Amino acid sequence: MMKTRLVSESELNRAAKNLSQALRKHQARLVLAESCTGGLVAAALTQFPGISEYFCGSCVVYRDDTKRRWLNASRKILKTKTSVSREMSDELALKTLQKTPEADLCVAVTGHLGPDAPEELDGIIYISAVWRSGRSKRKVSQKILLGALPHGKKTLVQKQTELLRLKRQITASHSVLVMVRSLLRKV
Repeated sequence: MMKTRLVSESELNRAAKNLSQALRKHQARLVLAESCTGGLVAAALTQFPGISEYFCGSCVVYRDDTKRRWLNASRKILKTKTSVSREMSDELALKTLQKTPEADLCVAVTGHLGPDAPEELDGIIYISAVWRSGRSKRKVSQKILLGALPHGKKTLVQKQTELLRLKRQITASHSVLVMVRSLLRKV
């Protein structure tokens, strides 16, 4: 488990640029399954011309029903472990890679960025990566803690919460990009 600081949009864009260069260098094709990031990882990557040669796409499966219908995610995992779990991020990565034969690597991210998250899940993110290695698949997972959002009903707290949630989404997306770049160095 890793506790991380919130990052800026410019840091997200730098990480996306670094990953786009790393994908090109390693001739690796990436596909994503995004839940809590809502497609922000894909948006960060697709700002670079030519990325379509290395970026296959992103499946934004924000709701549990979408996870099940689009990717055939396990009902058992959703019921017993919930969608905010290492098991679900592993499942999303495996299922998305299966559906994308041109991809070498799939990274899935799920978590709860609030507001109104159950206390035990608030600010928790799981990232899983699965890549093809010959006939087998290799997997790595990471848990990240962003800390709880402030709770309250006043307008100021609500505005702060909205800004913090966006920062958390940027940070989660940044964490995905950094993790993939790190994995490419080891492949």
